[in-house]
Amino acid sequence: MFLSSRPCQWTLLVLTLTVCRAFAADEAGPLARAPAKLREAKYEDAAQVATAALQQDKESTAAYRLRAAAYERLGKLDLAIADLSQVIQRQPDAADTIQHRGELHFQAGHIASSIEDFDRYLQARPDQEPYHWQRGISYYYAGEYAQGTRQFEIHKTVNPQDVENAVWHYLCKSRLEGVQRARAALIEIDRDDRPWALPVYRMFQGRLAPAEVLKQAEQGDRTETTRKDCLFYSHLYVGLYHEAAGENELARKHIEIAATQYYAPHYMGAVARIHLQRLKATR
Repeated sequence: MFLSSRPCQWTLLVLTLTVCRAFAADEAGPLARAPAKLREAKYEDAAQVATAALQQDKESTAAYRLRAAAYERLGKLDLAIADLSQVIQRQPDAADTIQHRGELHFQAGHIASSIEDFDRYLQARPDQEPYHWQRGISYYYAGEYAQGTRQFEIHKTVNPQDVENAVWHYLCKSRLEGVQRARAALIEIDRDDRPWALPVYRMFQGRLAPAEVLKQAEQGDRTETTRKDCLFYSHLYVGLYHEAAGENELARKHIEIAATQYYAPHYMGAVARIHLQRLKATR
């Protein structure tokens, strides 16, 4: 899988732990009730606690981080981005916060801004460039296909058995050179343990029909959660496969199924939703 395949949840956890550490030594402070509110999924209450703290201290980066975490959970991405920007203004070297803001920019559809933040993060953490598949996806949606191709090529050096990396490399390269050359240059994959992954890979190889990919996603002795996960990824990549082939109606059909019927609250779920929004906007 893409390394750090759930960056939204992971960076949100880091964000929350940072907040907790920030006021752990002052349990009587205005943010003392905040961790419990987040744990109990009382996100509006958590945001209100943070707002009250900011009324007392407008320089509190812990309060901005907390409120950003609450807003993110509430789906108020622009407000979360604004609060992370307040943190970054006060702590320009906060690389993880810059990375997280880039992820939120992407989810909010601000593709260029996501790339700016990812680039800024990598200036501070250049050793992380091979791992940064999120930037490759942003490059794809920005139309920077050569940059995207390169990003997925270097991601292969740290994650060589990832079907998704091979597929996004194909998608970028097909935009530049066409489907046949993209297929000829498809990154070789020998194994990927996710039940939907190798059928998707064989489809991009030209060895398996999209209908068979979807059929296999339905089969097997799986939990309902695993079945839905298989169907989300299968419909997403069937849609992207059709789009690369110029079959736009089929592409929209399957991407819409992925984004709505099999809604996924992770980064690739955001990719499906962003893609569907862009399809609707250009129709």
